[in-house]
Amino acid sequence: MKTEEEKLKKKLKVSTVAIVVLLIVLLIILCVVLVKIFSVKDGIGNNDSNMGLVTQSDDATFYYNYNKGLVRKEKKEEKTLTKDQAYSINYFDGNVYYTTPNSTGGIDIKKIGQDGKNEQIILSTTSSSTKMYLNNSKIYYLTSNPNTISRVDIDGKNPQVLLKRGVVDFKVVDETIYFSDIMGYLYSIDLDGENYKTLIKESSFDEFQILDDYVYYFDNEKGKLMKVSLKDTSKKKEVTDKLDCDTYNVTTVGIFYLNKKNSKICMVSSNGKKSKELVSVNTDNTKINIAGNILYYIDNDKSSTVTKMIGTNGKKVN
Repeated sequence: MKTEEEKLKKKLKVSTVAIVVLLIVLLIILCVVLVKIFSVKDGIGNNDSNMGLVTQSDDATFYYNYNKGLVRKEKKEEKTLTKDQAYSINYFDGNVYYTTPNSTGGIDIKKIGQDGKNEQIILSTTSSSTKMYLNNSKIYYLTSNPNTISRVDIDGKNPQVLLKRGVVDFKVVDETIYFSDIMGYLYSIDLDGENYKTLIKESSFDEFQILDDYVYYFDNEKGKLMKVSLKDTSKKKEVTDKLDCDTYNVTTVGIFYLNKKNSKICMVSSNGKKSKELVSVNTDNTKINIAGNILYYIDNDKSSTVTKMIGTNGKKVN
């Protein structure tokens, strides 16, 4: 039969083990919290409204480098796939899809293998708009008819006009196409061109961005970035008054924008309160593209247009 001393020693041993386990659990939790606090979050944003200069696959980044053309970047290695100008860049099933100006003043929709082989023109359009979306093996684009929204199969077959209107800007989000017209009103249709809806009759949406069921637009008169709920279009809210032009990119980690007055690219938090300067630029016509935790932007360097990169936290990248 165990003595009281033996029982006490056993209890103390069990208590010591429990305390050690608890300390280990707390240490693990602390490490996770610190990693979340100090790590740079990946951003998902509106590159389509900024020429679509960059996209990603699982293991590589594809971006338009003004000095080299369309580039595949994997870790620290880069390879030029084509010398073409490349906009609205999409990646799908081993191929890179993009738009590029052609010799007739229109736009070619092209694809090229991620290895730089099998470059081909899918379709030539009459529009000067470089905006293109790839969704459910369909390509959505504009033609000058005027600026009609059309679509075509990913292999270039079965071109189809979805909407004949004076479209100014459009976006394909999930199963819906949102678009604005010359009046600046906001509308929507289904991917097949049906279920036409007038969403907002307010001359504000010449160009717009969409994220998390909100449509964002820059109010030139007020000098403010505004947002409206797509679930309830009566709900309009000011996001920030820090913008002084309509060059911006609304992302999941914040709003990146050009401050023309100070010639800097900055970031403001999603609630519009905290802002941070990221980098100085030598141009007032930059584009702001986000891929993961890297910001790609256009700048002038020795009278030459170049593509530069910086971390979304403002730190230099390799």
